[in-house]
Amino acid sequence: VDLPIMSANQKTFTFQLRDNLKFSNGHDLSTQDVEFSFKVALTPSINLISYTNYIGFLDKNSVKLINSNEIEFTLSSLHNSPYTLLNFPIIDQEEFVERYDQCLEGVTEDCLWNNPNGADVISAGPFMISDIDNVHEIVTVVANPFYYRTTEIYADKLIFQKIADKNAANSALAADLIDIMDQHYNSDLQW
Repeated sequence: VDLPIMSANQKTFTFQLRDNLKFSNGHDLSTQDVEFSFKVALTPSINLISYTNYIGFLDKNSVKLINSNEIEFTLSSLHNSPYTLLNFPIIDQEEFVERYDQCLEGVTEDCLWNNPNGADVISAGPFMISDIDNVHEIVTVVANPFYYRTTEIYADKLIFQKIADKNAANSALAADLIDIMDQHYNSDLQW
C-alpha cells in the first residue's frame, strides 16, 4: 500500500490496496486479509510481539472495510507515531483462519504462530523464507515469485546469519565471509 490518507484529527487512516497483490503462496491479498491480520494482532492469546503496542490505541472496532480495495483504521486516541501502530504483519486469512478459530476455542498449540522452522511465515513482500537453520542461526530468503514488482527484486537469495560478537563480525567482514553487517557493530574496517 501507499501512504494512507489521514483525517484532520489525525486519528483515522484510509488505505488503498494496490491491485493484484499476492502472498508468497500465490493466494490473493485482500482487505479481508488486512482486517483478519488486525484482529489477530489484537488477540492476546496469539504470541505476536505487537499486542502490547496496540492495546492503548486500537480495539476490535478500530477497523472498517470500505470496499474490496479500501480499509480504514481509527485510533481511540492520538499517537505520536501512528504509522508504527499500523505496521503489523499481513496474515493470509485463508491459510490461518482455522488455527485462529481453534486458538479462540482454547487449543493452545494453535495460538503459537512463530514456528521456528519458518513454516508460519507467508510473505507479501519481495522475499520469502526458504530455510531457517536454528542451530547455526541462519535464515535464508529467496525472491517471492508473486511479488507485484518482480522486476524490482535485484537478488535471488539473501542469507542472514547471527554473529553475536562484534569482533567476530568484523573478522568475517574483513575475510569476505559476509558482505554487510548490522550498523550497531560500528565496523573498525577502513575502506
